[in-house]
Amino acid sequence: MVEEKKQELVEITELVSIPHKFATGPTMGRFLSEIRDNKRIMANKCPKCGRTQLPPRIVCAVCHIQVDDWIELKPAGSITSYDVTYVPTLNPLTGKMREVPYTTASILLDGGDTTFMHYLDITDPKKLKVGMRCEAVFRPDGEREGRVTDILYFRVITE
Repeated sequence: MVEEKKQELVEITELVSIPHKFATGPTMGRFLSEIRDNKRIMANKCPKCGRTQLPPRIVCAVCHIQVDDWIELKPAGSITSYDVTYVPTLNPLTGKMREVPYTTASILLDGGDTTFMHYLDITDPKKLKVGMRCEAVFRPDGEREGRVTDILYFRVITE
């Protein structure tokens, strides 16, 4: 039996960018426009079980009924978990490698009962602990675009 010689594959790295727009829908649209226009973090609240959802959803994740009630959450809360990342990864929104280290955290905003995942300003795990307080830092007026990244990060509040 004659062995076939394997052909070497040629790899070409190419970033493909396809400009496009998509509709957020009324629920996510309100959430994003409130951040952009008013620097307010809005959640919706299930009329049956009372659970808040952040980011908001059109139906309750528990009861599966439509949710039309809205509440404003404070732009501050408590860290419930966090992760410091040291390995660069590709940011799918920009196509560029993320600078490391960076910290993401689940944050329970005051007035809510579901957590919100976002960036923290501290990357030293020795300076972080579950239960620490933090507050949202928004892009300046005129620079917000209606994206969750209009919240730049959450600043850890140290007493």
